[in-house]
Amino acid sequence: MLFQLGETATDTGTSSAASGASTATTRNAGNAHAPAASPSNKSSSGSSSKSLPAGQLKSGNKVAQLPRPKPVNPIAVTVNQFQLDKLGADRRWSFQLTGLGSVVYLEKSGLKYVVLFDRGLYFEAGPADLGFEVGRILNPVLAAQRCASRAQYDSLGPQQVAGRNAFGFRFAPAAGAAGSASVIITVDQETRLPTRFETRDAAADTSPKLLLEAHQLKLNPSMSLFDVPSGMTKIKTEHAKVQIQSFVAGVQPFIEAMSAGQPLKAQVPAANPKAAAAAGKNAATKSAGSANKRSGTAGPSRSRNGAILSR
Repeated sequence: MLFQLGETATDTGTSSAASGASTATTRNAGNAHAPAASPSNKSSSGSSSKSLPAGQLKSGNKVAQLPRPKPVNPIAVTVNQFQLDKLGADRRWSFQLTGLGSVVYLEKSGLKYVVLFDRGLYFEAGPADLGFEVGRILNPVLAAQRCASRAQYDSLGPQQVAGRNAFGFRFAPAAGAAGSASVIITVDQETRLPTRFETRDAAADTSPKLLLEAHQLKLNPSMSLFDVPSGMTKIKTEHAKVQIQSFVAGVQPFIEAMSAGQPLKAQVPAANPKAAAAAGKNAATKSAGSANKRSGTAGPSRSRNGAILSR
C-alpha cells in the first residue's frame, strides 16, 4: 500500500474522495547506475584491442576494475510517501528520508533490518535499537484499532479513496480525555484495510490538521522484494547510531498522522512487546464487554466496527 502524507485537505467536509490520478510506484531499471560503455581502445599499431570482461576498463597498458553499481530500491517514493508491502509474516516499508535517501525497513524471517540504498549499507535494528516497534507503530491496521478503542465514534457512510469504495468512521476522544483531536478513518470495503487517516480539531469540523491517504493498493508483492539486497555492506548496529537517529526523525510525520497527532515519545511506553500484548488483551476484553452492553442500541456496534478494522 502506498501512503501519501498531506498537511491539509482541499475539502472542508467529511468526504474522502481521492484524486483521479493515483500516484504510481515506479520500478527502476536494474542497470540505472551502470557505467557507460567505453570506446574500443586501439594499440599503437592501429589494431583493435581484445574485448575485456564486464566490469573492467583498459587505460593505456593497465586494466582497471570498475566500481560495482549500487543496488537500487525497486520501489520509488517521494519524501511525503511511504509504501508498505506484506507477504506472509514478512513486511517491508519504503521511504525517501532527508539525509539518508532511499531507505527500507525490512522484517524478514524474524530479523529486522534498516537498508540504506544510497549508501550501500544495511544493519540490524529492532525495537531496542530504534526505541519503538516499527511493525506496531507504523502498521495502519493496528493504528486504526488503537483509534477504534476510543469511547465515542460515528459512522460517516460510504466514501471513495483511490477510486475504491470505502466506509468512513469518526473517532472522538472521551470526555475529559487528554487531547482534543478527533480522527476520521476510512476503511476499504473489499479488503477491510484502512486507507485514509484524518486528524481534526474535535471542537470544530474544519479541514484536517494531518492527512495520510493511500494512493495505491498492491496486494500481491513479488517475493524478491523481501530479499536482503546483495552487493551491500553490512555494518554493526552500534556503528549506525547517527543513521538510526536520522531514520527515527524521518518517520515521525507518518507516525503522528496515524496517531491523532501524538508524537512518538507519547507512544514509546506501549511499544514494549510485552506491554503491547497486555494492552491489546485488555482492550479486546473491554471492547467485547462494551459491545454486549450496547447490543440493543441503534447504529454501528463496536463489535461490527472492530471486525472491520481487524483484518
